[in-house]
Amino acid sequence: MISRLKGSIEIWNVKTGKREGKFDVHEKIATACCSPVCPLIVVGTKNGVLLFVDASDHQSCRIVHLVRPYHDEVTHLNFDNSGKLLVTGNKTGMVYFISGLPLQHFSVLGYTDMKGKIMGLSSHEADAAGPTVVTVLFQSQRCSLDEAGDIIAQFNVPSDMISDPKVYRTNQLGELKEDLLQSVTRVLRLPGRGLATHSRHGHITFSPTSRQFQRLPLVVLVLYHQNVLLRFNLWHVLLPFSSLSPVQSNENTELKHEEVYRLTSLPTIGVPTMERQTCREEAVKKIQEEESRTFHSIQLGIKSEMEKLAEEVKQLMAENQTLPPEEQLPLLDFALDPDELQKIQEEGQANIEELRDSLKKENLVNQYLTELIKTECWESMEVKGCCLKAFHFGEDVYNYPLPYRSEADRVELNQVIQLRQIELQEQKARREITEIKAKIINEGSTDEKTESEGWEASEFLLGSQRGRCGVSVPYLYNQIELTTREQKSQQIILLKEVIYEIKKEFNRKFDALYQEKVKEVGRIQERNKRIKEILNDLGREESVFEPSWDVEEETERLLVVEDEEITAERYLSPEERKQEKERLVQEKLKREMQQEDNMKELALQKMMGGVLEVRKEDEFKKDPTPPDFMVSKPRSEWTKEECQEAKEFEEKVKEFNGEKEKLYRQLEVELQKLENSVQDSTTAFDFKLKDLFQNKILTDSVIYQTEILLHYVA
Repeated sequence: MISRLKGSIEIWNVKTGKREGKFDVHEKIATACCSPVCPLIVVGTKNGVLLFVDASDHQSCRIVHLVRPYHDEVTHLNFDNSGKLLVTGNKTGMVYFISGLPLQHFSVLGYTDMKGKIMGLSSHEADAAGPTVVTVLFQSQRCSLDEAGDIIAQFNVPSDMISDPKVYRTNQLGELKEDLLQSVTRVLRLPGRGLATHSRHGHITFSPTSRQFQRLPLVVLVLYHQNVLLRFNLWHVLLPFSSLSPVQSNENTELKHEEVYRLTSLPTIGVPTMERQTCREEAVKKIQEEESRTFHSIQLGIKSEMEKLAEEVKQLMAENQTLPPEEQLPLLDFALDPDELQKIQEEGQANIEELRDSLKKENLVNQYLTELIKTECWESMEVKGCCLKAFHFGEDVYNYPLPYRSEADRVELNQVIQLRQIELQEQKARREITEIKAKIINEGSTDEKTESEGWEASEFLLGSQRGRCGVSVPYLYNQIELTTREQKSQQIILLKEVIYEIKKEFNRKFDALYQEKVKEVGRIQERNKRIKEILNDLGREESVFEPSWDVEEETERLLVVEDEEITAERYLSPEERKQEKERLVQEKLKREMQQEDNMKELALQKMMGGVLEVRKEDEFKKDPTPPDFMVSKPRSEWTKEECQEAKEFEEKVKEFNGEKEKLYRQLEVELQKLENSVQDSTTAFDFKLKDLFQNKILTDSVIYQTEILLHYVA
């Protein structure tokens, strides 16, 4: 049998060398072993699960049982030579004893804790009626090697423990009594990495090795029928032969047939999941369920008594609330267990303090990171990154963020400019000296001037279109003049200055348009005030175009947290609540005192309705008041004077309605003009922004050309 790490088991024929079967367990395999009495394979997975696989039919193996002793991988598995006992171990130090017979349903007999990492284990049965000897090599805290064991423990497992394990357990969780197992522990002077203590045809007992065997190479244990032990080694733990006793060679064939029959009759189960509980967790759950069933009636009685007591306390508290304040008892007096209440409050306060300290530390870290980012990415910039958005179109234009130039860069640039000035003056003087003839001088000067101007204006010789961006750096070399390393170094510095000036020139246009938008937004807000007044006078509810600034346009807002951005309710301590309440009371008293002392506002409110100027629009909102007789008396009872007065009132109403209609038409015309003005001004700004966007594209292309030239020169 071969087990693969990825989760497959292969069965091979030793005589023919052919593979007879393969089975996939769908789990990563850590270790595996075979039963000596029946076609059973036990697989230990990385998840701590033991899978019992029936291999009676090599072509169709199946899982018949599973159990999970550990949460992590199973590192050791071992059957004794009789096949009755299966021993498992892992790095946690827990050794589980499991029945290896299908007749016993592979039940978990118990466990013992070695309190150290298991490095090796082995088991064998010397006599059919005697105990099974289990030897465990584990690592103590004093061990000097990482992957080695320094203590050997030996357990004698009685044969009757497989049929009745409860006698040997100390508790219901399954922990075994070490005194009944006759455990013996020995400390090794030389730590070891493995353990082998038995053979199918004999019984071996080991003890620590002497110094002469400590450095032997790796060998294997070979044992024959005639009690002849050739040689053996336990990796770095070498244990010499002590005693050898033969066992009967005949095997109980009836027991084997019965176990095979029982194994083949077991049902097939599915692949385990990660949520499956361990043996210890299942035992704890089972104990809790048994206790719940046993004490269910008692629990119900206690619960009902507690509910009655809680109701009585609630009634007493309700009665306490109805009493006068001086007769009421504090709420803490109704606590049935003051000590427990104080304990809970102290624990809660301790948790609050711990949480507060952790939050303070987290806030300090965030504040440090904020200041660090702000220093490196914000305060170090001479020109902050900003965006300009259109009112109606989807155009967004960004400026060029520019960092502060260091003093070293400025000194270096000035030195290069001074050198270039000297070179240009030297070239000019050289041309004047070499001019001999007047005719040649006149013609040559004109040609040279034209040539010089052509070089300065030529985009091909300069390798850039910076002139189209309004930037001029007269000290650049043309591409034909670059011959020495010093000239190239100076050209690189000058090209960086060209890029800086191009960005600076675009930012100047950007800032001018930005200020224009600021003014335009202010004008729109003024117009909107009048538009809202007109809509109010006309009694219409319409939406008004309100320009707003985005966060990308006002980048300073990124560093300020507004109150509306915080969704969580602010926590106020009792002292802060008291201070807030006192502040509100003082503000209320202050307002009342101001209202009493402010005689001007009181007079204005009483005599003129709170306004100094009466608006014409407000007057037309009030309908003319008819005479009293028109309301109180029928028309047939009116006198001649009242009829004349009613006629004059009707003419007055007619004239009032005419003036009102005329005013409304004027307001409609004014409203239309204001809306058109807003629309025209915002549209005009959007077109200007579109032109700036085209300029940004040109500027980007010039910058990219200059950067390519810079890399080429470098």
